[in-house]
Amino acid sequence: MWKSSFLELKGENITYIKKHRGIFENNKINKRIFNINEFKKIKINLKHKRVYILVHGEKVYVENFIMPKLKEKYLYNLIEEKLKEKFKNIDNIMFSYKILSDNGHNLHIMVFCMNWNNVELLKNFIKNKTEVKGILPVQFYALNRYAKNIKENNYIFAAFFDKIIYFLACQKEKVVFNELFEIQCKEDFMYYFDEFNLKLKLLIPGIDFKNIEFLNLPYKDVIGGIYKKYKCNDLGEMSI
Repeated sequence: MWKSSFLELKGENITYIKKHRGIFENNKINKRIFNINEFKKIKINLKHKRVYILVHGEKVYVENFIMPKLKEKYLYNLIEEKLKEKFKNIDNIMFSYKILSDNGHNLHIMVFCMNWNNVELLKNFIKNKTEVKGILPVQFYALNRYAKNIKENNYIFAAFFDKIIYFLACQKEKVVFNELFEIQCKEDFMYYFDEFNLKLKLLIPGIDFKNIEFLNLPYKDVIGGIYKKYKCNDLGEMSI
């Protein structure tokens, strides 16, 4: 049996999502939506709870480091020092990391960084003794959900949430480049898709990304328009 709780941030709204699964029951999902300014008034007891914060519309910077093999708390501190060297001021920089490989002595670590403006909200959780297990950009949360089902080594993951398209160029288990764009129509999608591909070819010229994995795509005829140049796969719809 497991339980997991999410706070999903979309603009000025927060959705509290609680998932529960038992041995003899199906998944249960409870949701409540409220304004971020009314958070303190909402009678949701998060004290002594573990939650993940899921954020929309945030650009993510990806860094790769080779580091000595250390215990988790020392590794976190070392990553923090590395980020201070790069960004100078990291007061609003939130980060998480993934260990890509371990040779027994060194670790290849992929670090996801985000300049997040809701640090005060995080401080309120800490004061309330709420354990925040992670701050997850929606595009990386979605990629993690579907990565095991994608068989290609090099591909573009294109996920659509609330009028924002997220493009992630992936090489095996690594995200090598990512962008997001706000779109209103199919023509916007094609324009920004071409812009993303142009940047991708300039930044990473040695790799061909001929496979595209679509998620939550509202313009299904887009696939028919680009299938001659790319191998397209529609992953369907995803709910949090």
